[in-house]
Amino acid sequence: MLPGPDTSRFTLTASTPTGQPVAGASVRIFTMGGQDFSDYFFRGATALTDAQGVFTILVQNVFVPNPYVIKVTKPGYAPYSYQTPALYFGYGEFSATLERTSQGTAGYSLIGYGGGFKSPALPLLIGAESDAGADWELIRFSMTHLDGRTSVAEAQVDPATGTALVDLRSRVRLHARPNLVPDGETLLPDPDFSDFVTVSATSLTDQGELPINVGLAYWVASIIPPPGEDDLSLYGNRRWITLLPEPIIFRGYYFDTMLWLPYLTEGDSGTLIIEYLNGAFEVVGAPVEVPMPVNKQVYRIRLNAQPDAEVMHVRLRVEDETGNRITDVLTCHYRA
Repeated sequence: MLPGPDTSRFTLTASTPTGQPVAGASVRIFTMGGQDFSDYFFRGATALTDAQGVFTILVQNVFVPNPYVIKVTKPGYAPYSYQTPALYFGYGEFSATLERTSQGTAGYSLIGYGGGFKSPALPLLIGAESDAGADWELIRFSMTHLDGRTSVAEAQVDPATGTALVDLRSRVRLHARPNLVPDGETLLPDPDFSDFVTVSATSLTDQGELPINVGLAYWVASIIPPPGEDDLSLYGNRRWITLLPEPIIFRGYYFDTMLWLPYLTEGDSGTLIIEYLNGAFEVVGAPVEVPMPVNKQVYRIRLNAQPDAEVMHVRLRVEDETGNRITDVLTCHYRA
């Protein structure tokens, strides 16, 4: 940083080592003892560099000629300091070279829209924004799926808003084909009906690819949200995934229902309890109890299509390890 010959204005230009302007950098002036004299020097003006990386102001106050320290800072960049000559009067032209830190992203964050439980039938928007002003041009979003595969999407930064947006629907490849629960089994985590996607992002700058140190997670399932809803949060909290509140099971035909249990702690296990009932809603035989490990995918649960003749209904619920019910009760009805 070197002072120039201007004798009427204070001007500072901030740029990267490759010469790109740094907008939104804060400029402060301190005494050698650390006292902040910025308000006096700049007459209360907000000292931030503009889109060209320049802050300039007309010098009007009278300064005691002393050495001062000019500091230039911006989130994501290493602080820059310059000590003026011993007799500095408050004017001159200065340049500051700001280098990105290894983290490089303190001023940037990921933004999601509509919560973490989403349907690919609706836009799955995710973005990156900066409150401190964006000086990068491209954001790379990296998605890791439940099966371990990865995918990437890139978005241009809008210079007017400092925001880059992408729609993840093209990266969430769910399939319409049903996965039937095999004979003799009760549960099947369906890999085609649902997915769990974690998203990270990096900014692509003249300093290289730098991480944005905040991530987001999406639970995604092939469900159309109820009317008036734009996410699937209600299915991630106790509710069964059914077309009807009390589904009909036709005897002799395959039938399964679905349930999402993403909120339980990884490694925990619930217990699925299935009770077959007669016309008076009395339990017929012993309840069926099946361990239900936590899984971020939607479970398919197969019910007996040929129960005893006296069975007219079936009732399902899931309890935790202490016996507390963690789902709503689902009742289905048999028809001939």
